[in-house]
Amino acid sequence: MKRALLMVSLVVTPELLHAASSSWPMMGGASSHAGSSTFLGPDTATQAWRANVSGKAGGAVVDVDGSVFIGTANGHVWALEPNGTVRWSVRNLSTAVGVPAVVGNGLVVAGTSAGTMYAWNARTGAPAWTFKANAPITAAVTVGPGPRIHVATRSKGLLVVNADGVLQWQANVGPMNGSSPTVDAEGNVYVGTSDGRVVALSATGTLRWQRVLARSSTTEGTAVLHAGTLYVGGTDGVMHSVVAATGATRWTLPLGAAISAVAVRDDGLIVVATVDGRVRALSDGNSSAQVVWTRALGAALASVPVADRAGHVYVGADNGVHALDGATGAPRWSFPTRGAVRSALALGLGGRLLAGAEDGFLYAIGELRSGSECWSNALVDPAGLPEEEATRRLQVLLAACGGPSVSTCEAIVVGSANTDRLGAAYALSTHTMEPAEYLGILRDRTRKLDALRNDDVAMCAVAAADDDGDLVANAFDLCPDTPPLTMTTSDGCPDGTLPEAPSASLVWQFLDQYGFGVDPHCGGTVPITPVHQSVTTGTVTPQGGGAFREFVTLGVDAPDNQLPGCGTWYEFQFFVRLDDGTIQTHYLVVPRSRGVTSSSVPGVLFFRFQHDDPSPYSDFVASSAFAAPTSVRIRATSFAGYRSTWSSL
Repeated sequence: MKRALLMVSLVVTPELLHAASSSWPMMGGASSHAGSSTFLGPDTATQAWRANVSGKAGGAVVDVDGSVFIGTANGHVWALEPNGTVRWSVRNLSTAVGVPAVVGNGLVVAGTSAGTMYAWNARTGAPAWTFKANAPITAAVTVGPGPRIHVATRSKGLLVVNADGVLQWQANVGPMNGSSPTVDAEGNVYVGTSDGRVVALSATGTLRWQRVLARSSTTEGTAVLHAGTLYVGGTDGVMHSVVAATGATRWTLPLGAAISAVAVRDDGLIVVATVDGRVRALSDGNSSAQVVWTRALGAALASVPVADRAGHVYVGADNGVHALDGATGAPRWSFPTRGAVRSALALGLGGRLLAGAEDGFLYAIGELRSGSECWSNALVDPAGLPEEEATRRLQVLLAACGGPSVSTCEAIVVGSANTDRLGAAYALSTHTMEPAEYLGILRDRTRKLDALRNDDVAMCAVAAADDDGDLVANAFDLCPDTPPLTMTTSDGCPDGTLPEAPSASLVWQFLDQYGFGVDPHCGGTVPITPVHQSVTTGTVTPQGGGAFREFVTLGVDAPDNQLPGCGTWYEFQFFVRLDDGTIQTHYLVVPRSRGVTSSSVPGVLFFRFQHDDPSPYSDFVASSAFAAPTSVRIRATSFAGYRSTWSSL
């Protein structure tokens, strides 16, 4: 069993290669403001819940655990659980609150029209800090790499603040009124001004370029960044496509009405909402744009649209929320509201659509997708994030995909524990952690999780404040600064008791035997991403009963592009949803040489594992990886140490 535990861990690395995001931490879903989600949106106009936010509702944002945050025009801020119940609220800030943003270090922030940005503890609502901009904040704040918070003001230019509320730099770019800063993965910033310009700044505030796009009376809206191109629309009704690196214009397209908002799907289709009640889809032809479809909704549009994984479009209007077919623009459904929906929509955890209306309610539309419908689309944008934080967010998101039975507190704590498990596995595989330490970390985190699952209050205390990440809440941690990946006792102090484990030399010899070593002579060709084709299982029932699984066969489309004598090994990651809604993750590594081909299925490698194979393969056959609906993804690593991307789930 010890060998099985070690094998399970060795194929895990905390590396994330996805470019999209499933959470919705800021307006437009990401610092690019593209408004595209990896989740499928609602199939029908079904109201899941509505929350009374006591004022004209702005745009909502969603954290990876499903928590919802929203501000109102009369100065309220609300934190809601995924089911719409109130976690905390801040009342009567006496000024309009813009769309909040989740910073990622346990804080949520929001700017106000009075020129103050506030930060609160996302779990408790406790004030963290305030920042005085000394000018009205005119658009949603944007969180970029660092993390740093980018703030557009009416008269003080662009302000960039760190996660502690300290000003990093300021750039006088001119007046801004409604254009939220757009930030790329390197920290470069793009803003539209209210005198018809787009300005590009470096991550340190140095001017890179600026372009006049329209007459000085035109207000340019939020620039949307996609594949190195900025898409900008203004009150003069002209769409602009601009090269982000240089500011050179690629094309312009007059649409005949003021542009209220823009979104860009993952496939590059541009969605434009105009104040005359029309939604248009544009294709980018490099030097020109063509209108693919147009849909009139019969009411003014001031909402920021979103697109889902299938390309369907959702937009708010003065008569409610509308879902449009992504290919044709045909109506899919409409959801009427008593007040106009002029806020930015959000498509958060499990594909639930959130729309704030001027009738004082936040509407949640659509059933919450969970299990494989959720985790198979659960991705985190790692741009600008430390590797550990990107890993933690993904693990919290996967835990939250367990469905309504998984609380936000549990998702946060389980995600943190799984991040430590991954970190320990990576340390073991790179010879920086002894096997006994690895097993000790696993047992430590498992023991604490088991105890916390029986105590909701303690679970939420850890979720709210566990600064050193050892699953002991700050309030009960007598040793609050223990290093990462440290075993601790129930009072948070280091526990030096290590379990029995194989020797490090045996473990690392095992790694070398299965191809984990790096051979620099095998060249720098990145392996082709394998594609999962099939899973076949078989069971037998011996005389006397007691059926057991006899074998598992995995089929993989895995072309070999490596030099002769230089092989590849494959990492399999299995996500399993059990009957109680919890998600288990199983891992296996297999050298290519173990695979066999079949003349009946050309190009596919088959890996067969028997119940009587040596460990870890026999342990894998007997595991719960196939006890319930399973999703699989695969990654290839060459003997030279080069990795492919993960395959799709």
